[in-house]
Amino acid sequence: MTTMQSLQVHNKSGQVTLPKSDLRRDGIIEDDFPSGFEQQCVVDRLGRGQFLVRLVNVNGEGDVPDLLEADAVQRAAMQLLLDDDHHRVELELD
Repeated sequence: MTTMQSLQVHNKSGQVTLPKSDLRRDGIIEDDFPSGFEQQCVVDRLGRGQFLVRLVNVNGEGDVPDLLEADAVQRAAMQLLLDDDHHRVELELD
């Protein structure tokens, strides 16, 4: 689900918050943030105004989730394949 968040300035850097409801749904937090909570993240710039955030240490091993395994990336790749196949069918019919 898409939620509108605000880009804010914090220590001369841009900062965006992640909705607690999404963090709860993914099991990152239970109800609220525990005392001293900290979560390492990797931020990839995908294009102008487009960023992908991946949480590190989710599996306890410090691994960074593979960018190609991200659901959003896989959906975009599948859509490109479907669009390309549809375009090929149209060309063959012409």
